[in-house]
Amino acid sequence: MAISDLLIDLDNDGRVLAGSNLCGRVRFTVEKEVKSEGVYVTLYGRARVPFHVKNGVFSILPHNHCSETRISRTQEVYLNHTFCLYRPTSPALSPGPYDLPFHCPIQPGCPNSFTSYYGSITYTLTVFITRVIVPDLKVKVPLTVVGLKVLASTPTAQPNTLAFTRRVGLFPWNSGNVKLSLRLDRDSYLPGEFITMDTILTNHSPLDIVEVRVKLVRHEYFYIGGGKSLHRRHVISRVPLSHVPQGCVGTWRGVEMAVGGSGAAPPTHLGGGRCIDVVYYLEVRVTPRGLLNLGFTVQYGVVIGSVR
Repeated sequence: MAISDLLIDLDNDGRVLAGSNLCGRVRFTVEKEVKSEGVYVTLYGRARVPFHVKNGVFSILPHNHCSETRISRTQEVYLNHTFCLYRPTSPALSPGPYDLPFHCPIQPGCPNSFTSYYGSITYTLTVFITRVIVPDLKVKVPLTVVGLKVLASTPTAQPNTLAFTRRVGLFPWNSGNVKLSLRLDRDSYLPGEFITMDTILTNHSPLDIVEVRVKLVRHEYFYIGGGKSLHRRHVISRVPLSHVPQGCVGTWRGVEMAVGGSGAAPPTHLGGGRCIDVVYYLEVRVTPRGLLNLGFTVQYGVVIGSVR
């Protein structure tokens, strides 16, 4: 083989923040002279939500769906850029080792890399060496783009405390009000941080509250146009709190819940894009005793960012 050991070495393992530069090096060895117009680099990024229509009914398919049936795709392209990394002075690559550094900008509006059951946002970098007669030599590697969601440099305390009152119990003689209040330590978070919360539950009902459970939930929305969309929820972390007997008050202060890493908690709205959207809610589930006594769930919006 005239060209060997073609390797792409990316800084930070190919992880790059939207709005900054992707840096790396392309290395290869030419064993003998090869006719070539040069070495080129292509950056490509897109969102993909596959679906098909049967009898006028839209169905969103898994993003890795493989079938002989014809499917359509909602697709949004964020990057499609090719540039020449190296052009030889003569129309041939001379024998010897090559070490070619490069840097290329990633647009600020590129959304976060994301893979879910019904859709994905992927980025790749392809290096190809043009050759005469024989096919071009290509190597492709995946990139991880972090969507740009800038948070305030100094986190502020949550200005409002969520207060919610709900009547629990199936029958009038066996029901009463349960009051829930929730306060967070700040208004936004980064992946890897902890949400610190104060929760107070006042049980004025004649029923014991057997469980209070707090969850951080990622809500995913996939859009295929024409007002059609699909919603999917994914629990990132959960914290169970103790029970509250009837006529008592349960107080939990300084309870911490992990936000999760950047893979589990990409920034809110993914930092851009229209095909796939992501938002976060803190959900508090209150469960009274008894099979027929339905509980209730309270949602509280949380913002996840990528930088401060």
